Amino acid sequence: QVLARSCQSQIIKSAVLVEPSGAMGQDGALELARRFGESVADENQLHEQGKLETWWEEGNKWRRGPQYYFGLSLIQTLLESKAIADANISPGLRILRSLGVRIAVVHGNNDLVYPIYSVLQTLAGYVDEFVTMPGGRHQDVILRPAWYGKIIYDVLLRMEAKV
Repeated sequence: QVLARSCQSQIIKSAVLVEPSGAMGQDGALELARRFGESVADENQLHEQGKLETWWEEGNKWRRGPQYYFGLSLIQTLLESKAIADANISPGLRILRSLGVRIAVVHGNNDLVYPIYSVLQTLAGYVDEFVTMPGGRHQDVILRPAWYGKIIYDVLLRMEAKV
């Protein structure tokens, strides 16, 4: 309600979503978990080859972050996977668009968890601009915040100019 009121009063004119959850349409929790596992394995391999740095590095404890978190509780992991898989942002985007809010999505073209082709298909018709980040992986915004920040800033300037 607060967001809707803010949009109606033109406080919020534009929104940029980065790798949004709920942008996959119909998704299954096990399928999501499988893609996440593939993404972690792929990133581990790239890191071992010296081709990928990561924000999870702590001395020699490479990639402890997600492995530790998801290993804490299998039940919690499955419940969260189901909640993420069941999420659908399309109705919310439809409401924002009806209130005149311009919407952009920034998404990495190498995101294995939320493949770009599925996100593009699901969000077609709901967004004003879709920016593909070359080489961008899942949660790449954490690794390269300055790069993403510049892109987001440029997108907001473009959208503001269209108002």
